[in-house]
Amino acid sequence: MARKNDTPQKAAMRELYDIDISDSTISRITDKILPIVKEWQERPLEEVYAVFFLDAIHFHVRSEGRIVKQAVYIAIGIDMAGKKEVGSTPRLANPGVIIWQACPPISSIQKQSDA
Repeated sequence: MARKNDTPQKAAMRELYDIDISDSTISRITDKILPIVKEWQERPLEEVYAVFFLDAIHFHVRSEGRIVKQAVYIAIGIDMAGKKEVGSTPRLANPGVIIWQACPPISSIQKQSDA
């Protein structure tokens, strides 16, 4: 159960793992993970996929004191050997933004289809 001054991260750690964790620990963990996530998002992908799925889930989130809708996109490709690979998952503040411009793997697919 969340306490009055809990951040969402602290409340989740307490609810899921039954542990209390300080804000500074959450910040240190985040600082270590972000470079790894960035590297994963920028890794090269296969040039050809047998199957390619693109989906999104829309969330209402608080931003600058307002509730706004944001989309999180996920791209899953199945390569010619049958191996699944998850592409970048950008979060877009404007659901109307063109996904081709926001997600590098999809952007490269769009460029190939235009050629």
